[in-house]
Amino acid sequence: HGDIGRYGEFLVYDELKSLETEGVRLLFNAYIPKPDGTTSEVDVIIITKCGLFIVESKNYSGWIFGDKYRKMWMQMIGGGRKNQFYNPIWQNHSHCKYLKELLNIDESCLTSYIVFSDRCEFKKFHLIQWSVR
Repeated sequence: HGDIGRYGEFLVYDELKSLETEGVRLLFNAYIPKPDGTTSEVDVIIITKCGLFIVESKNYSGWIFGDKYRKMWMQMIGGGRKNQFYNPIWQNHSHCKYLKELLNIDESCLTSYIVFSDRCEFKKFHLIQWSVR
């Protein structure tokens, strides 16, 4: 998963790099301290005059099953293989919470984005009031 994930993050960078000429800063693989002394890795932090955009990148293929209420989501790929992964909405919500605490900023300054590869297809996927791209 490591190389595939890194490639997905590169694809996100490739899409966003032109923003850097417009005064936007991009931070990749940022480690944010958590209250328990450990860290949480954020795939991309986009720093703009309008606030911070926190991006969780998932370079997955196959069918994706999940919604904002389920702790674990499932990826189904060829041959009936299934892989579970932690709900990326919850994951990025935690990233935003840690950044809010670290920077002592209002929650309204943070926007969460979940980015999936176009190699996957969502099934039984229900979202309400969440930013997902």
